[in-house]
Formats: sequence, C-alpha cells, structure tokens
Amino acid sequence: MMIMKVKHILLILFFSLLLAGCGPNQLVGAVEDEALQVNVLATLQPDKITYKAEIAAANKTDRPIRLLNNCGSILWRDSFKNQSDTRACPAVESMGLEENGQETIIVPLSNEFIDQGYIKMKYEVEEKTSELVIKLEPKEEET
Repeated sequence: MMIMKVKHILLILFFSLLLAGCGPNQLVGAVEDEALQVNVLATLQPDKITYKAEIAAANKTDRPIRLLNNCGSILWRDSFKNQSDTRACPAVESMGLEENGQETIIVPLSNEFIDQGYIKMKYEVEEKTSELVIKLEPKEEET
C-alpha cells in the first residue's frame, strides 16, 4: 500500500515538473489605436522557459511618435519598481518612429510578462503620452 502511494506521488511530481516548463510554442497579440498599431509574435526559446518577442510597430499618423522605454526596454509591466526613478535607468529613454513609418523590435520576454499575460507599450505624440496593452495568447496551431 505504501509503495502505491509513493509511486502515485512520484508520478504526479514528474508530470508537474514536465508541465511547468512547457508553455505554448508561440504567443501572439495585437492592438491599435488612432496613432499606433502593434503586433507581437513571441517564440519559446530552446530553454523552454523564456520567449523572444518580435514587435512590429506602425505609426498611423503623419506626425513622429516617440516609443518610450522603461529602464532600457520598450515594454512596460506593472511590477517594475522605480519606474519614475530615472537615475536607476541610464539606458535610452525613447525611440523615434517616423510619420507613417514601421519598425520591428526584437526583445526577450521574461517570465514576469508571461505570468502577467500582457505587455504594455507607451508612446508620445506631440507631448501627449498614451499606453497600449497587448494581451498575449497562445497562437493557434495550423492544421
């Protein structure tokens, strides 16, 4: 009886560990407003833990857009501490996106973004700051 319980516990532990490191192979997300269109394709890396995100941003206006960075990253998340403390973040603060221009940015996605289920991008047009929230969902497998 005791051996059966141990086998059962080991089996549950094995499958838990197996499933913990296996996320979907790709995550996708898209959002747009009157000024900016963003499409995200995040691909699971060989370590089976982290993702690399390809972010395509398109300026829909005839005015330049500044994509704002948070501590050197184009992506923002709620859990960042010191978001307003610029001394802690010596990296570039923004990236320009020309009028009607497009840019593709490749960035790593940490587990915090995956656990959160969405990413945020902030941008500025003529001194007005806006925020886009991009929900990440598993990409459906093509059959």
